[in-house]
Amino acid sequence: MTCVARLGTAVVWVLVSACGSRSALPSDSGTGGSADPCAAPSIPLACAESIAAAPAGAEVWSRALPVGELSLLGPVAADEAGSTYYLGAESALYVKTVYALDACGALRWQADVSHSIAASGYVPQVMVAGGRLLLVGIGNIVALHLDTGEPAFIADLAGFAQGGGLGVPPGKVVGMGFTAADAQGTVFSLVANDLDVFIVSVSVTGQMHPVAKVEHYLGGAGYPLGAQQLALDAAGHVVLAGGTGSGNGEPIRAFTKSGKAVFDTVLPSFGIGQFLAAGPDFITGRGMWILDLDGTPRNSFVGGGPTFISWDGPTVIDAEGTLYVVGGQHLEPGVSTMTFNLLGRFSPEGNSEWSATLDEQIVGGPVLDDRGHLFVTTTAKVEPGSPLHLAAIGLNGELAWQIPLPLAGRTPSYWLLSNAAGALTVAIDGRVHAYSSGGGRPPRCAYWPTPRGDLGQRVCAREK
Repeated sequence: MTCVARLGTAVVWVLVSACGSRSALPSDSGTGGSADPCAAPSIPLACAESIAAAPAGAEVWSRALPVGELSLLGPVAADEAGSTYYLGAESALYVKTVYALDACGALRWQADVSHSIAASGYVPQVMVAGGRLLLVGIGNIVALHLDTGEPAFIADLAGFAQGGGLGVPPGKVVGMGFTAADAQGTVFSLVANDLDVFIVSVSVTGQMHPVAKVEHYLGGAGYPLGAQQLALDAAGHVVLAGGTGSGNGEPIRAFTKSGKAVFDTVLPSFGIGQFLAAGPDFITGRGMWILDLDGTPRNSFVGGGPTFISWDGPTVIDAEGTLYVVGGQHLEPGVSTMTFNLLGRFSPEGNSEWSATLDEQIVGGPVLDDRGHLFVTTTAKVEPGSPLHLAAIGLNGELAWQIPLPLAGRTPSYWLLSNAAGALTVAIDGRVHAYSSGGGRPPRCAYWPTPRGDLGQRVCAREK
């Protein structure tokens, strides 16, 4: 087994300030640390040079993983040393195995987590934080060491609540799976007790503590997955979207890490938490709402029109706060099916700068590089056997290049990441394919929200 050195700082979520100005966040924000955020990642030199020298869109490596009858999901996370992480799941849902590949595609380790994940087997979130890979299940969080795949801790959130850890009599307890983590590895996750929701912090050793309570967060519809989310903003505050709140819209709230309320705002639309993300001085979410760090909205609803355009897909945010968002539309008025074939650029104030209509639906990305490109994977039909493409789009919205990807007989991957060496990785039928981005790498200063419900990207500061 080949291992790389454990990372000193691996940042998840959307938390750091621009390193060019060395503007540090407050020490209690959870985004600072003793490690230099501008330090170059430790990537095998020969591998990085080979990937950088390859023509844009060229396949630089591929690796079959020993998945057997499992479906390969991912890449679901990436670290600063160039490694990417994948899940092997039964029936494309119940996670059994984790695989780690280095920047050159070599298998570093695989770990059996079938007896560690909460009983449902479902892992809605995966992230890298504090030198660990965090697998967020419905009821617990499993932390694995990045260098070996060995368990670091298992935080049994449901058991903690059922045992009275929330400080209230336990009722119907559900660990909801919505989670955010800071650079040092402190985790914040939601646990429902009857209709109330508690924000619970999990330390780097797995110790759990209730932080804040939101009463009547859940309504009679039950415990939704993927509809409300948690994030950490650039000030280090814990931001929670969703809840029953007012009938005139959807609440969004923020708390300090010790549980003090920062703001409580109601937006006149619903579902903002589906793609909750933080920029350099704002928080944003589904529908392109942008809020200042005190909860004040900057803009009005963006979208609508005859085809009812909706900017409610995955988002990436650059160092200056410019947003690149996947959007959907009804191709014909009155047709109920939404087609996510739009890519738009918006200013930090929420003003549209351009909108591009692609020939196919966007199913992976967007991923931003440091040379003026966005990368997405697209397909005509979201089903096995449908052709997939990898496309590079300039920051002006024009197509730079596009290549076909291998056909997927069973399970195409709907996740796209760029590893720290600049290889764009996708997984198709048990094999991971890596393609050259044309010399670009992840921007070392960009705020990177995670795509598809928080499966994976990370942030670091740019070298000057």
